[in-house]
Parts: sequence; C-alpha cells; structure tokens
Amino acid sequence: VEGEIGQVLYVLMDNDHRVEWVDRLYDNYILERTSPFDYVLYQAFELPAIFASRDYVYRGQVARDSDTGVVTLSMSSVEHPKAPETVGVRANLVDSRYVLTPMDDGAKTRIVVEIMTDPEGLMPAWLVNLIQRSWPVDTLNGLREQIGKPYTDRYPLPGVSEETSAVAADKVPVVE
Repeated sequence: VEGEIGQVLYVLMDNDHRVEWVDRLYDNYILERTSPFDYVLYQAFELPAIFASRDYVYRGQVARDSDTGVVTLSMSSVEHPKAPETVGVRANLVDSRYVLTPMDDGAKTRIVVEIMTDPEGLMPAWLVNLIQRSWPVDTLNGLREQIGKPYTDRYPLPGVSEETSAVAADKVPVVE
C-alpha cells in the first residue's frame, strides 16, 4: 500500500469511517478503550437477505516490534457487559490480525490480513466461501482508498514515546 504505517494504522483505528471501507460492515462502535492501543469493539455485518446478519464483539490490541518496526493489530472475540443484543447471530472472531510491515524506507506498508472467524449458526459452506473470496479484496481495496482521503492522518505508533500515547488517546473515539 502506498502510505506509511501510521497512515494505515489511522485507517484501521478510525471508527468514524470504518463502514466506508470494510466490506459488508454497517454498524461499528467502541464499547471500551483501556488505552489508545487496546479497545473492545462492536461490529455488525450484512449478509444476503435470506441469512441472518452477523455481529462481533472483540478486543483489538496494537503492538509494535521495536527492532523491525512491524505493527500488529490482533483481534479476538470477547464477552463485554456493554455489548448490545445480537442483530442475528453473534459470530466468533478467532485469533485474527493485521500485520503492517514498513517498506521502501517507510513510504509503503505491506499489509497481511489473517481473519479466522466462525460465523456460528446455520450458514451453508457455499455462502461462507463466497464471502471469503470477495471480502479480503474488497476490504483491502477500500483501505487503500481511505489512505488517500483528506481526513486521514497518521496514528501514533505504540512504544515510540509517552507523548504519542497522549496524542493517540484523542484519535480513538469512545461511545458510552
């Protein structure tokens, strides 16, 4: 992707615009934030009309390897007292992540996405396979477009300095 890791991380952490680029996502908000790099998120995804929508409640945690500069956003389902009732079926996000690696002296970012999910409920394999084919490409193309939007900023990286953590705290909106 053309863009620094901080720009890519900004897109990943920007709840105000996430529904614009994540395929099938229609509802999205923070349930809790314990730091600029640790939060619990609610998301709901639309499926074809004959199937119940799926939603998730998951923890996202951002870490940075100080030696390599690689930033990882790890995500997995959790239970949370502020979670709303499900919109259809509460799916399970299992050990998923975005891995961001700096390239070309930091001007570009390599993105590896690993999403392991159990959609739960009754869903035929053909529908799961159909979504698995289109979701990654559509979502990553959407992320690429977001980086070029005028409101996209650079998110401070974890472990860089205490000062950046204070700035980052202002960039992650919380819905009470």
